[in-house]
Amino acid sequence: MIDQPWFRCEFTPGKGWERVSRLFEAQAAAVDSGNEEKMMEAISAVRRLPLELHSLQGGEKIIPVIIQIRGNKANFRY
Repeated sequence: MIDQPWFRCEFTPGKGWERVSRLFEAQAAAVDSGNEEKMMEAISAVRRLPLELHSLQGGEKIIPVIIQIRGNKANFRY
């Protein structure tokens, strides 16, 4: 089994953020609670989103496998 690294970056919301921001807030609250059932539900809800990450400098788009966004910070794997 290979464990992929987490990438950490600054996050700037783009078009449509308002529609999904509550899912990320719920995910953060579930992770902070330590309740595994709530965590898995919240993580699954985020994973079902058709997300793309784009660098402000351009370049390739990234399709995250898993992502956490808190404020202006994002952690993700792809």
